[in-house]
Amino acid sequence: MEPIYLSIQQKETGSRIKSLLRESGYTVRDIQNAMGFENPQAVYKWISGKCLPSLDNFLILTSVDKKSPRF
Repeated sequence: MEPIYLSIQQKETGSRIKSLLRESGYTVRDIQNAMGFENPQAVYKWISGKCLPSLDNFLILTSVDKKSPRF
């Protein structure tokens, strides 16, 4: 069996995070507060596609409840 190589597209992932936040009614500040970040730069980098969240932060993002648009 040949190895499988996965490539996560940063720009597309950032666009998807941005659209999911908008659809769920969350702001960058909401996510910043949920993550316990001192400032929002990391979240802005994610949604702009400049970098990806860590695995831990991805897991926090997946726990966002779409029916309750505030943490």
